Amino acid sequence: MEHSDKWLVKEYLTYERQKHKQPIFISDWDSDFDNLILPKNLVHKALKETLKNFHKYAYIDTDTEEKEYIINYLNQYAERKFIYENIAISSNSTNAIYLSILALNRINVKRFLVLTPTYYTVLETLNQLSSSIIYYHLSDKDSFNINLEVLVDILRGQFIEAIIITDPVYSAGIEIPNIVYDKICEICVELNIWFVCDYTLGGMTWHSTKIELMNFSKFNIISKALKFLYIESIPKKMFLNGIKHTTIISSPEIISIIEDITFSITGGLCSTQVNLYKEIYKYENHKLLLNIIKKNIDFANNNFNLLRTSLIGTNFSLYNTNSGYFTILYHKELVTKDLNIKLIVRDFLFQHDIYIYPTSILSYYKYNKFGFRINLMKNIKDYIPLVLKCINKNFDSLYKIT
Repeated sequence: MEHSDKWLVKEYLTYERQKHKQPIFISDWDSDFDNLILPKNLVHKALKETLKNFHKYAYIDTDTEEKEYIINYLNQYAERKFIYENIAISSNSTNAIYLSILALNRINVKRFLVLTPTYYTVLETLNQLSSSIIYYHLSDKDSFNINLEVLVDILRGQFIEAIIITDPVYSAGIEIPNIVYDKICEICVELNIWFVCDYTLGGMTWHSTKIELMNFSKFNIISKALKFLYIESIPKKMFLNGIKHTTIISSPEIISIIEDITFSITGGLCSTQVNLYKEIYKYENHKLLLNIIKKNIDFANNNFNLLRTSLIGTNFSLYNTNSGYFTILYHKELVTKDLNIKLIVRDFLFQHDIYIYPTSILSYYKYNKFGFRINLMKNIKDYIPLVLKCINKNFDSLYKIT
Protein backbone atom coordinates (compact mmCIF):
# COMPACT_ATOMS: atom_id res chain seq x y z
CA MET A 1 0.00 0.00 0.00
CA GLU A 2 1.42 3.37 -1.07
CA HIS A 3 1.76 5.99 1.69
CA SER A 4 3.52 8.75 -0.23
CA ASP A 5 1.35 11.66 -1.37
CA LYS A 6 3.47 12.31 -4.49
CA TRP A 7 0.92 10.66 -6.76
CA LEU A 8 -1.80 12.80 -5.18
CA VAL A 9 0.12 15.96 -5.97
CA LYS A 10 0.56 14.76 -9.54
CA GLU A 11 -3.21 14.23 -9.90
CA TYR A 12 -3.84 17.72 -8.53
CA LEU A 13 -1.45 19.32 -11.02
CA THR A 14 -2.97 17.34 -13.89
CA TYR A 15 -6.42 18.57 -12.88
CA GLU A 16 -5.26 22.21 -12.78
CA ARG A 17 -3.62 21.88 -16.18
CA GLN A 18 -6.66 20.28 -17.80
CA LYS A 19 -9.46 22.21 -16.08
CA HIS A 20 -7.71 25.58 -15.67
CA LYS A 21 -9.04 25.91 -12.12
CA GLN A 22 -8.46 24.58 -8.63
CA PRO A 23 -10.55 21.73 -7.20
CA ILE A 24 -12.32 21.83 -3.85
CA PHE A 25 -9.70 20.49 -1.44
CA ILE A 26 -12.02 19.03 1.22
CA SER A 27 -9.04 17.54 3.13
CA ASP A 28 -7.17 20.86 3.15
CA TRP A 29 -4.86 21.90 5.98
CA ASP A 30 -5.97 25.54 5.63
CA SER A 31 -9.31 26.99 6.72
CA ASP A 32 -11.76 28.84 4.52
CA PHE A 33 -10.86 32.37 5.62
CA ASP A 34 -14.41 33.64 6.18
CA ASN A 35 -15.06 30.88 8.75
CA LEU A 36 -12.03 31.56 10.86
CA ILE A 37 -11.71 33.79 13.90
CA LEU A 38 -8.14 35.05 14.10
CA PRO A 39 -6.09 37.00 16.66
CA LYS A 40 -5.65 39.75 14.10
CA ASN A 41 -4.43 42.34 16.58
CA LEU A 42 -1.60 40.03 17.72
CA VAL A 43 -0.65 39.31 14.12
CA HIS A 44 -0.62 43.05 13.39
CA LYS A 45 1.64 43.64 16.40
CA ALA A 46 4.03 40.95 15.20
CA LEU A 47 4.11 42.42 11.70
CA LYS A 48 4.63 45.93 13.07
CA GLU A 49 7.62 44.74 15.09
CA THR A 50 8.93 42.96 12.01
CA LEU A 51 9.26 46.31 10.27
CA LYS A 52 11.76 47.26 12.97
CA ASN A 53 13.94 44.15 12.78
CA PHE A 54 13.22 42.45 9.44
CA HIS A 55 16.92 42.67 8.62
CA LYS A 56 17.79 40.37 11.54
CA TYR A 57 17.87 36.58 11.39
CA ALA A 58 16.97 34.60 14.53
CA TYR A 59 18.61 31.27 15.24
CA ILE A 60 16.75 29.27 17.85
CA ASP A 61 19.88 28.73 19.93
CA THR A 62 20.16 32.47 20.61
CA ASP A 63 16.57 33.62 21.20
CA THR A 64 16.62 33.42 25.01
CA GLU A 65 14.36 36.48 25.16
CA GLU A 66 11.63 34.57 23.31
CA LYS A 67 12.14 31.50 25.48
CA GLU A 68 11.52 33.60 28.57
CA TYR A 69 7.87 34.00 27.59
CA ILE A 70 7.17 30.27 27.40
CA ILE A 71 9.31 29.50 30.45
CA ASN A 72 7.17 31.87 32.52
CA TYR A 73 4.03 30.24 31.13
CA LEU A 74 5.24 26.69 31.78
CA ASN A 75 6.45 27.39 35.28
CA GLN A 76 3.08 28.89 36.14
CA TYR A 77 1.15 25.71 35.38
CA ALA A 78 3.57 22.77 35.08
CA GLU A 79 4.31 20.49 38.03
CA ARG A 80 8.07 20.68 37.46
CA LYS A 81 10.29 23.65 36.74
CA PHE A 82 11.77 24.32 33.31
CA ILE A 83 14.74 26.35 32.14
CA TYR A 84 15.81 27.89 28.82
CA GLU A 85 17.76 24.75 27.97
CA ASN A 86 14.51 22.70 27.97
CA ILE A 87 13.07 24.69 25.06
CA ALA A 88 13.68 24.76 21.31
CA ILE A 89 11.65 26.84 18.88
CA SER A 90 11.10 25.49 15.37
CA SER A 91 9.67 27.12 12.26
CA ASN A 92 6.92 24.51 11.89
CA SER A 93 5.74 21.11 13.09
CA THR A 94 7.23 19.14 10.20
CA ASN A 95 10.63 20.61 10.99
CA ALA A 96 10.15 19.99 14.72
CA ILE A 97 9.43 16.29 14.17
CA TYR A 98 12.40 15.94 11.85
CA LEU A 99 14.75 17.68 14.31
CA SER A 100 13.50 15.64 17.27
CA ILE A 101 14.02 12.28 15.56
CA LEU A 102 17.38 13.35 14.17
CA ALA A 103 18.49 14.40 17.66
CA LEU A 104 17.55 10.97 19.04
CA ASN A 105 19.49 9.37 16.20
CA ARG A 106 22.54 11.44 17.19
CA ILE A 107 22.49 9.80 20.64
CA ASN A 108 22.18 6.37 19.01
CA VAL A 109 18.46 5.76 19.57
CA LYS A 110 17.63 3.30 16.79
CA ARG A 111 14.58 1.17 17.72
CA PHE A 112 11.26 3.01 17.59
CA LEU A 113 7.73 1.91 18.36
CA VAL A 114 5.39 4.09 16.27
CA LEU A 115 1.68 4.27 16.92
CA THR A 116 -0.26 4.81 13.70
CA PRO A 117 -2.03 6.77 12.26
CA THR A 118 0.80 9.28 12.34
CA TYR A 119 2.18 12.21 10.40
CA TYR A 120 4.10 11.07 7.31
CA THR A 121 7.28 12.95 8.35
CA VAL A 122 7.69 10.59 11.31
CA LEU A 123 8.11 7.49 9.17
CA GLU A 124 9.92 9.21 6.30
CA THR A 125 12.55 10.54 8.72
CA LEU A 126 12.96 7.20 10.49
CA ASN A 127 13.34 5.40 7.17
CA GLN A 128 15.89 7.93 5.93
CA LEU A 129 17.93 7.28 9.07
CA SER A 130 17.63 3.49 8.65
CA SER A 131 16.00 3.21 12.07
CA SER A 132 14.26 0.03 13.14
CA ILE A 133 10.50 0.67 13.13
CA ILE A 134 8.02 -1.49 15.03
CA TYR A 135 4.39 -0.57 14.41
CA TYR A 136 1.41 -0.52 16.72
CA HIS A 137 -1.53 0.09 14.39
CA LEU A 138 -4.61 1.63 15.96
CA SER A 139 -7.66 -0.03 14.43
CA ASP A 140 -10.96 1.67 13.66
CA LYS A 141 -12.57 -1.71 14.35
CA ASP A 142 -11.52 -1.15 17.98
CA SER A 143 -12.46 2.57 17.89
CA PHE A 144 -8.72 3.38 17.87
CA ASN A 145 -8.43 2.23 21.47
CA ILE A 146 -4.99 1.16 22.72
CA ASN A 147 -4.57 -2.24 24.35
CA LEU A 148 -2.16 -1.32 27.12
CA GLU A 149 -1.18 -4.93 27.85
CA VAL A 150 -0.19 -5.50 24.23
CA LEU A 151 1.61 -2.15 24.09
CA VAL A 152 3.62 -2.90 27.23
CA ASP A 153 4.51 -6.39 25.91
CA ILE A 154 5.90 -4.80 22.74
CA LEU A 155 7.89 -2.22 24.68
CA ARG A 156 9.38 -4.96 26.85
CA GLY A 157 9.85 -7.68 24.24
CA GLN A 158 11.10 -5.67 21.26
CA PHE A 159 13.83 -3.74 23.13
CA ILE A 160 12.24 -0.44 22.16
CA GLU A 161 14.34 2.70 22.74
CA ALA A 162 11.69 5.31 21.89
CA ILE A 163 7.94 5.38 21.44
CA ILE A 164 6.24 7.97 19.20
CA ILE A 165 2.57 8.86 19.48
CA THR A 166 0.51 11.39 17.54
CA ASP A 167 -2.33 12.78 19.62
CA PRO A 168 -5.17 13.18 18.66
CA VAL A 169 -5.29 10.10 16.42
CA TYR A 170 -3.97 11.64 13.22
CA SER A 171 -6.75 13.21 11.11
CA ALA A 172 -9.43 11.26 13.00
CA GLY A 173 -9.51 13.85 15.79
CA ILE A 174 -9.79 11.39 18.69
CA GLU A 175 -7.81 12.32 21.80
CA ILE A 176 -5.79 9.58 23.49
CA PRO A 177 -6.93 9.16 27.13
CA ASN A 178 -4.74 10.26 30.02
CA ILE A 179 -4.66 6.72 31.37
CA VAL A 180 -2.65 5.70 28.30
CA TYR A 181 -0.17 8.50 29.00
CA ASP A 182 0.13 7.30 32.61
CA LYS A 183 0.97 3.75 31.55
CA ILE A 184 3.37 4.74 28.78
CA CYS A 185 5.16 7.10 31.13
CA GLU A 186 5.41 4.40 33.80
CA ILE A 187 6.93 1.84 31.45
CA CYS A 188 9.23 4.43 29.84
CA VAL A 189 10.68 5.27 33.24
CA GLU A 190 11.07 1.58 34.11
CA LEU A 191 12.74 0.62 30.82
CA ASN A 192 14.60 3.89 30.17
CA ILE A 193 12.66 4.59 26.94
CA TRP A 194 12.17 7.94 25.22
CA PHE A 195 8.54 9.13 25.13
CA VAL A 196 7.93 11.30 22.04
CA CYS A 197 4.56 13.02 21.67
CA ASP A 198 3.42 15.07 18.68
CA TYR A 199 0.62 17.16 20.20
CA THR A 200 0.57 19.97 17.65
CA LEU A 201 -3.11 19.36 16.81
CA GLY A 202 -4.12 18.43 20.35
CA GLY A 203 -5.77 20.20 23.24
CA MET A 204 -8.93 21.30 21.41
CA THR A 205 -11.47 18.93 22.95
CA TRP A 206 -14.96 19.88 21.86
CA HIS A 207 -16.91 19.16 25.02
CA SER A 208 -14.34 20.08 27.64
CA THR A 209 -15.37 22.47 30.39
CA LYS A 210 -11.86 23.92 30.33
CA ILE A 211 -9.92 25.04 27.25
CA GLU A 212 -6.15 25.50 27.71
CA LEU A 213 -3.46 26.83 25.43
CA MET A 214 -1.49 23.76 26.51
CA ASN A 215 -3.00 20.57 27.89
CA PHE A 216 -1.18 20.49 31.21
CA SER A 217 -2.98 17.37 32.42
CA LYS A 218 -1.18 15.43 29.66
CA PHE A 219 1.99 17.48 29.65
CA ASN A 220 2.50 16.94 33.39
CA ILE A 221 2.22 13.19 32.85
CA ILE A 222 4.64 12.98 29.93
CA SER A 223 7.19 15.23 31.62
CA LYS A 224 7.46 12.67 34.43
CA ALA A 225 9.07 10.32 31.92
CA LEU A 226 12.32 12.32 32.24
CA LYS A 227 13.34 11.12 28.75
CA PHE A 228 10.63 12.86 26.76
CA LEU A 229 10.07 15.05 23.71
CA TYR A 230 6.87 17.09 23.58
CA ILE A 231 5.96 18.95 20.38
CA GLU A 232 3.37 21.71 20.67
CA SER A 233 2.08 24.55 18.45
CA ILE A 234 -0.41 27.11 19.71
CA PRO A 235 -0.51 29.03 16.38
CA LYS A 236 -1.48 25.81 14.59
CA LYS A 237 -4.55 25.62 16.83
CA MET A 238 -5.65 28.91 15.24
CA PHE A 239 -4.69 28.11 11.62
CA LEU A 240 -1.93 30.72 11.61
CA ASN A 241 -0.19 28.55 9.03
CA GLY A 242 1.57 31.42 7.27
CA ILE A 243 3.49 32.61 10.36
CA LYS A 244 3.27 29.68 12.75
CA HIS A 245 5.99 28.26 14.96
CA THR A 246 6.36 25.08 17.01
CA THR A 247 7.80 24.52 20.46
CA ILE A 248 9.87 21.47 21.40
CA ILE A 249 10.22 20.69 25.10
CA SER A 250 12.77 18.11 26.23
CA SER A 251 15.95 17.53 28.20
CA PRO A 252 18.87 20.00 27.88
CA GLU A 253 20.89 17.27 26.15
CA ILE A 254 18.34 16.83 23.35
CA ILE A 255 17.59 20.53 23.03
CA SER A 256 21.29 21.28 22.63
CA ILE A 257 21.53 18.75 19.80
CA ILE A 258 18.39 20.13 18.13
CA GLU A 259 19.79 23.65 18.22
CA ASP A 260 23.14 22.50 16.84
CA ILE A 261 21.36 20.75 13.96
CA THR A 262 19.21 23.82 13.37
CA PHE A 263 22.23 26.10 13.19
CA SER A 264 23.99 23.94 10.61
CA ILE A 265 21.14 22.42 8.59
CA THR A 266 17.68 23.95 8.82
CA GLY A 267 18.38 27.58 9.73
CA GLY A 268 16.44 29.88 12.00
CA LEU A 269 13.16 31.76 12.18
CA CYS A 270 11.87 34.82 10.38
CA SER A 271 11.26 38.01 12.35
CA THR A 272 7.47 37.69 12.21
CA GLN A 273 7.59 34.22 13.74
CA VAL A 274 9.77 35.48 16.58
CA ASN A 275 7.51 38.45 17.26
CA LEU A 276 4.35 36.32 17.16
CA TYR A 277 5.98 33.89 19.61
CA LYS A 278 6.31 36.71 22.14
CA GLU A 279 2.69 37.76 21.69
CA ILE A 280 1.33 34.21 21.96
CA TYR A 281 2.87 33.56 25.36
CA LYS A 282 2.23 36.95 26.95
CA TYR A 283 -0.14 36.40 29.85
CA GLU A 284 -2.37 39.35 28.92
CA ASN A 285 -3.17 37.71 25.57
CA HIS A 286 -4.18 34.30 26.86
CA LYS A 287 -7.88 35.07 27.43
CA LEU A 288 -8.23 36.35 23.87
CA LEU A 289 -6.53 33.26 22.41
CA LEU A 290 -8.64 30.87 24.48
CA ASN A 291 -11.84 32.57 23.33
CA ILE A 292 -10.74 32.30 19.71
CA ILE A 293 -9.91 28.59 20.01
CA LYS A 294 -13.25 27.94 21.73
CA LYS A 295 -15.25 29.67 18.98
CA ASN A 296 -13.33 27.90 16.22
CA ILE A 297 -13.77 24.43 17.70
CA ASP A 298 -17.48 25.14 18.24
CA PHE A 299 -17.69 25.90 14.52
CA ALA A 300 -15.89 22.64 13.71
CA ASN A 301 -18.18 20.68 16.05
CA ASN A 302 -21.28 22.17 14.42
CA ASN A 303 -19.96 21.27 10.97
CA PHE A 304 -19.30 17.73 12.19
CA ASN A 305 -22.90 17.36 13.35
CA LEU A 306 -24.21 18.81 10.08
CA LEU A 307 -22.12 16.43 8.00
CA ARG A 308 -22.98 13.41 10.15
CA THR A 309 -26.70 14.11 9.74
CA SER A 310 -26.30 14.37 5.96
CA LEU A 311 -24.76 10.87 5.87
CA ILE A 312 -27.83 9.15 7.31
CA GLY A 313 -28.99 6.49 4.86
CA THR A 314 -25.61 6.21 3.11
CA ASN A 315 -22.86 3.60 3.39
CA PHE A 316 -20.59 6.21 4.97
CA SER A 317 -20.19 7.62 8.44
CA LEU A 318 -17.79 9.72 10.54
CA TYR A 319 -15.41 8.55 13.23
CA ASN A 320 -16.30 9.61 16.78
CA THR A 321 -14.18 12.75 16.59
CA ASN A 322 -13.97 14.72 19.84
CA SER A 323 -11.16 17.20 19.26
CA GLY A 324 -9.72 19.64 16.76
CA TYR A 325 -10.61 20.57 13.20
CA PHE A 326 -10.38 17.28 11.29
CA THR A 327 -12.41 14.10 11.00
CA ILE A 328 -12.51 11.06 8.72
CA LEU A 329 -15.48 10.22 6.51
CA TYR A 330 -15.30 6.44 6.08
CA HIS A 331 -17.08 3.55 4.37
CA LYS A 332 -18.89 1.39 6.92
CA GLU A 333 -17.80 -1.92 5.37
CA LEU A 334 -14.96 -1.64 2.84
CA VAL A 335 -11.34 -1.59 4.00
CA THR A 336 -8.46 0.15 2.27
CA LYS A 337 -6.68 -2.97 1.02
CA ASP A 338 -9.70 -4.09 -1.04
CA LEU A 339 -10.13 -0.88 -3.06
CA ASN A 340 -8.41 0.85 -5.95
CA ILE A 341 -7.64 4.06 -4.06
CA LYS A 342 -6.08 5.89 -7.00
CA LEU A 343 -9.16 5.30 -9.14
CA ILE A 344 -11.41 6.62 -6.37
CA VAL A 345 -9.31 9.75 -5.99
CA ARG A 346 -9.32 10.36 -9.76
CA ASP A 347 -13.08 9.87 -10.06
CA PHE A 348 -13.79 12.22 -7.17
CA LEU A 349 -11.43 14.78 -8.66
CA PHE A 350 -12.22 14.72 -12.38
CA GLN A 351 -15.93 13.87 -12.15
CA HIS A 352 -16.92 15.96 -9.13
CA ASP A 353 -14.09 18.50 -8.61
CA ILE A 354 -13.44 17.16 -5.08
CA TYR A 355 -9.81 16.56 -4.05
CA ILE A 356 -9.27 14.23 -1.08
CA TYR A 357 -6.54 12.81 1.12
CA PRO A 358 -7.50 9.12 1.49
CA THR A 359 -6.90 7.12 4.65
CA SER A 360 -4.39 4.95 2.78
CA ILE A 361 -1.77 7.70 3.21
CA LEU A 362 -2.84 8.56 6.75
CA SER A 363 -3.35 5.35 8.70
CA TYR A 364 -0.57 2.98 7.43
CA TYR A 365 -2.92 0.09 8.25
CA LYS A 366 -4.59 -1.58 5.29
CA TYR A 367 -7.34 -3.17 7.39
CA ASN A 368 -8.81 0.17 8.47
CA LYS A 369 -11.88 1.34 6.55
CA PHE A 370 -11.53 3.35 3.37
CA GLY A 371 -12.21 7.02 3.95
CA PHE A 372 -10.84 10.49 3.54
CA ARG A 373 -10.01 13.44 5.74
CA ILE A 374 -12.49 16.29 6.13
CA ASN A 375 -11.41 19.76 7.22
CA LEU A 376 -14.25 20.91 9.47
CA MET A 377 -13.28 24.57 9.10
CA LYS A 378 -14.33 24.51 5.44
CA ASN A 379 -17.73 25.66 4.16
CA ILE A 380 -19.13 22.18 4.73
CA LYS A 381 -22.76 23.09 4.02
CA ASP A 382 -21.77 24.23 0.51
CA TYR A 383 -19.77 21.07 -0.20
CA ILE A 384 -22.19 18.43 1.14
CA PRO A 385 -24.08 17.96 -2.17
CA LEU A 386 -20.80 17.25 -4.00
CA VAL A 387 -19.57 14.92 -1.26
CA LEU A 388 -22.84 12.96 -1.42
CA LYS A 389 -22.48 12.60 -5.21
CA CYS A 390 -19.00 11.20 -4.67
CA ILE A 391 -20.00 8.59 -2.10
CA ASN A 392 -23.44 7.56 -3.39
CA LYS A 393 -21.93 5.03 -5.76
CA ASN A 394 -21.60 1.28 -5.76
CA PHE A 395 -18.04 1.05 -4.45
CA ASP A 396 -18.08 -2.75 -4.68
CA SER A 397 -18.61 -2.79 -8.45
CA LEU A 398 -16.69 0.36 -9.32
CA TYR A 399 -13.61 0.28 -7.10
CA LYS A 400 -13.18 -3.11 -5.45
CA ILE A 401 -10.03 -4.98 -6.39
CA THR A 402 -10.87 -8.44 -7.71
